[in-house]
Amino acid sequence: MLKVSDELGKKHARDFGKKSCKVLEWNEDGIQRLILNVSGSHFTQYFGIPKYHPLAGFYYDEVPLRCHGGLTFSSEGDGGKYPKDFYWYGWDYAHAGDFITAGANDLITTSGLFSLNGDKDWTLKEVIEDGDETFYDFKLLKELAEKIAEKNEEV
Repeated sequence: MLKVSDELGKKHARDFGKKSCKVLEWNEDGIQRLILNVSGSHFTQYFGIPKYHPLAGFYYDEVPLRCHGGLTFSSEGDGGKYPKDFYWYGWDYAHAGDFITAGANDLITTSGLFSLNGDKDWTLKEVIEDGDETFYDFKLLKELAEKIAEKNEEV
């Protein structure tokens, strides 16, 4: 589990500027972890596995993984935001009940979909901790996919 300084952990997406950027990337138990800032509005989080791994290549709705708001992304790395040679699964922190900034709020409040009062204003530390819970399940899923692939090779 990654530990960050108190100063870094207290930051919100808007504290990283209005330009989308990589906030953190690290490897944990053979799984790449990535947190991005989306235009100073909100965080997104991703797990990457080698692109030839048996769990790689599935559409995100096909992967039974509990995470904040459910998976919203799956794709092979493009060498830009998402490093190459990995297949990425991810989710965002911009759902109903999440505080977001930078124009996105204007769209949501004018549409009347939900109120911004009391919305969760995620810090980087909270996003990491939230991802840690999901990481455990993803690691088990990854290991199960490896065992199934190994068993199929034996047949």
